[in-house]
Amino acid sequence: MLELTDKGVRVSRFRFAVSLLVASCTLIGSSGAAATSSSGGRTAEVRRATTTISRRMFSSAGPSAAPVAENFEVLSHVRFEGSAPDADVTVFDHGAGVGTFAYVGSTSFQCGDARGVSIVDVTDPTRPILVGHATGGRNTTTEDIDVVQVGDLTVLGVGYQLCGESSKSGLGLFDVTDPRHPRKLSTIDQPSSGVHELDLVTRGDGRTLALLAVPFAEANTILSGIDFGGDFRIVDISDPTDPVELTNWGVVDDSDLYLVRRPQPITYPFQGLGALTLHFAHSVRAADDGMTAYVSYWDGGVLRFDISDPSSPLLIGRTRYPIDADGEAHSMTPYDVDGTRYLFQADEDPIADAPALVTSNVTGDTSYQALDESWMVTTLQEMGTISGQTADAGDGCESEDFGAVSGRVALVDLHSFEAEPPPCNIGGMILKAANAGAAAVILNYIGQDDPFVFAPSPRKVKRINSVAEGMPVVVVAAADGLVNKIRLGAGPVAPVVTLSATEPSFGYLRVFKETGAQDGDGDGYLDYPQVGSFSDLPHVTGDASLPSGFAWTIHNPEVSGDRIYASWYSHGIVALDISDPSNPTKVGQFVPSTRLRRRYFGPASAFTWGVAVHGGLIYASDLRSGLWIVRPSGDAAPSASSE
Repeated sequence: MLELTDKGVRVSRFRFAVSLLVASCTLIGSSGAAATSSSGGRTAEVRRATTTISRRMFSSAGPSAAPVAENFEVLSHVRFEGSAPDADVTVFDHGAGVGTFAYVGSTSFQCGDARGVSIVDVTDPTRPILVGHATGGRNTTTEDIDVVQVGDLTVLGVGYQLCGESSKSGLGLFDVTDPRHPRKLSTIDQPSSGVHELDLVTRGDGRTLALLAVPFAEANTILSGIDFGGDFRIVDISDPTDPVELTNWGVVDDSDLYLVRRPQPITYPFQGLGALTLHFAHSVRAADDGMTAYVSYWDGGVLRFDISDPSSPLLIGRTRYPIDADGEAHSMTPYDVDGTRYLFQADEDPIADAPALVTSNVTGDTSYQALDESWMVTTLQEMGTISGQTADAGDGCESEDFGAVSGRVALVDLHSFEAEPPPCNIGGMILKAANAGAAAVILNYIGQDDPFVFAPSPRKVKRINSVAEGMPVVVVAAADGLVNKIRLGAGPVAPVVTLSATEPSFGYLRVFKETGAQDGDGDGYLDYPQVGSFSDLPHVTGDASLPSGFAWTIHNPEVSGDRIYASWYSHGIVALDISDPSNPTKVGQFVPSTRLRRRYFGPASAFTWGVAVHGGLIYASDLRSGLWIVRPSGDAAPSASSE
């Protein structure tokens, strides 16, 4: 959503977040109408869930193709009726006399077409049979699901997310003891946009818990003044007819976790990394017989909680990003070997724009993250590195402010449009800098959150770019202190800054190690160090210009023995050998056919969302084409089974 003001156009963090997260349909929404915030009487609408597809991620170009099966054998395929794209998949063995069933969620890019959860008999994986649906109601997406045994009942848990009018937001529980005849047991409402990803676990102590990620609950609390609580929630479903929420947890209200950008606690959800500067719970995973929870908290990394007392989760540690990262911790899977736990973390980053880094002779070896404004005719990404003396242009409102910037890097203050009326608009600042011959511009963003994306009106962009060739613009956070330190360090010789581009990349797999972790930043929580990664696929790194109609970011990883099977959108399912956990290597790949497709997507490529491992088989759900059942073979098959 674009907010039009007399100061130009600001790209709303809300719609921008949606366009980036559309691959996993994590939406900002609410359970109600507008609310009045406590700051200045400003009305802040807590938005209903909506979707906007990023044109940089999806389009309708490209040829159809047959499946790619490198060390995979295709056993069968189920194409579901209707237009709703297919979401995540889980598989459950109901035992003798009932059989094995796959449960496939659905999502909706146009509210009203979601079909609920499809239930497929896969007892014979070569002849899967669709036997029914568990529905959440019209205008409700059911993207993530899980199945757990609760006493004599087999229970399906479904995350409901808002999508338009008269939709549900919460956790739905179904009796699927007879999966051919699912029976609704209960619903427990949840705020904000609803439950995105969840995990169900029955513990050794007999309690069954639902671990829920409710994205943007804390953000909507702060923006609206309505108390939606925190994003991470624990619900006791030991009696699935009467679920009871035990607690909710938010990174702002319930922790002193430090920011990656600077050594201070997170005080606002919109402080983070890269273009989408957010902290929110996206996914939850249980471990250690339900005594541990791992919460993927986007720019906060993956957080580990002790939930032995599920009413009082205790934050232990987190995976920590380097300063040049985009963040976007989407999901994870743990892997234990030789007494060591590794965390395989998938970062869902659907655009290739990379952060920039800024250093100066005043601040020593410290690197500061910046955003490279990609709407400029020349970006830092194109130029690589620029070094030069600085010139302080203050608030940049008058042409005289830029009298000394010729051939130098101009420092200009950029005030938040929400804090108070800024003294002048971003377009005028940059146009003045270009006309004065600046080599580059550093916008010092003054606001409560970290920089995201700023853009003047299209007419102003056209004017700027007619005179700004060769002049990149980057934005840094005033709270990081870089520009203030440069100004304080100014003397007879102007301080020098170096602006460096980093390698463009989509999201990929990072490997962290828990053993030997320390509290490196002093916030009281362990920092799990990164010890490896995998991004060795076409287009994932290094490509700033890409073919249309494809998405190259990782989505969900699952471990089986010494192999990881990761859903990777247009790359399908990627099999990785993790016998050396710090050095994953590709050993196979399955890419579904694109001849079978749903509307809204066009004919371009595969969009593989979910992956489940069961009985030595891989179950892959593709947004375009439904459920695929494949068998890994050769090097793609694990040498040791963990099932």
